[in-house]
Amino acid sequence: MRKLLISVAAVALAACTQAPPAPDAAESAGPDATMAALMAAAPEECPEGEVQEGAVTEGPAEAVGLTEELMNASEMNGLFAGHVVRLRRIIVEPGGVVPWHNHDERQGMGLIVSGTFTEYLNTCRVPIPRGPGSISREIAGVHHYWRNESEEPVVLLAADVTPQ
Repeated sequence: MRKLLISVAAVALAACTQAPPAPDAAESAGPDATMAALMAAAPEECPEGEVQEGAVTEGPAEAVGLTEELMNASEMNGLFAGHVVRLRRIIVEPGGVVPWHNHDERQGMGLIVSGTFTEYLNTCRVPIPRGPGSISREIAGVHHYWRNESEEPVVLLAADVTPQ
């Protein structure tokens, strides 16, 4: 079952397409919540009229309340030799922070499985709220941080390609 979920998550994250609406994610972040988030997956962008390069230029430097589990990592070859594609499950506790970082060397995307958090992005004047089914695209040029301002943990799946 775990390999199936990893495969489905990787395909959904890579495709980054919106599927038909599904029931809300369950309170837990188990297989049902993951499948519900995958079915509702859609990228969320900065609201129209709020895009501005350099809107946010810094953020917290340290991680707070963050747990990370490596679910899968596979070495790549050919043009991508020396890189690994990986899938991680990240939990951000209430009040937790994923610190300011960029994706110039490590590109991918994050799928919110359960909970809600706020993303502060270098190209957006306003914070972007994210909840179950929301996808954060992490491409070159993206600099951001996330903060869990809610009372519940946030669970997300992060798929990325990183130098080995």
